[in-house]
Amino acid sequence: MLFQSPVRLSRLLQRSYPKGVTNLNATQGEPKKIVISWQPSITSDVVYYNVYRSASKFLPYAYLAKTNETSFEDLINSNGVTRYYKVTAVDIDELESLRQDEPVVGSTLDAPLSPEITALYDGGGINVSWSSVARAKSYTLTRSGGDKEMVFSGLNSNSYYDSDIQLGTKYSYKIVAVDEYGIESKPKNINISTK
Repeated sequence: MLFQSPVRLSRLLQRSYPKGVTNLNATQGEPKKIVISWQPSITSDVVYYNVYRSASKFLPYAYLAKTNETSFEDLINSNGVTRYYKVTAVDIDELESLRQDEPVVGSTLDAPLSPEITALYDGGGINVSWSSVARAKSYTLTRSGGDKEMVFSGLNSNSYYDSDIQLGTKYSYKIVAVDEYGIESKPKNINISTK
């Protein structure tokens, strides 16, 4: 234990823990991040806040960050994940308030739904079409097979007519929906032959 001067030790023994933060909130549906915010402690000599995080309400909470602000941006490089947070206030004597009984829950924006895809060979080309997806700002279609792979990005319609094909060849098409933040859906695939 670190040595404490008698005056400081006496003051610490007489002190109570600082009051905790109030109105703890966390965002739902932000892309790649969760923003936690709170009202400051009413204790006058609070100097910073500790943020704790867990992947589950029932797992231990790990120390995440120290901040002088009343908000914290937790950058998460995953879509549709949920995290649990608690925040404490720390005073000038490094006494820490109690954590909340119940955590605040935040989540990142999930990926768009996957489009359904169909393909039809009409003797001259392959008509590839797919369903509309909420939140999709564009679609990316990838073709494998033949002599080269081709990628058609930034498509705003729900179909593409592929006339650059070879007879007697198997092709595979993959479609993904892309939202305004560049988040891609899981791909849907279809195979077709020009025999």
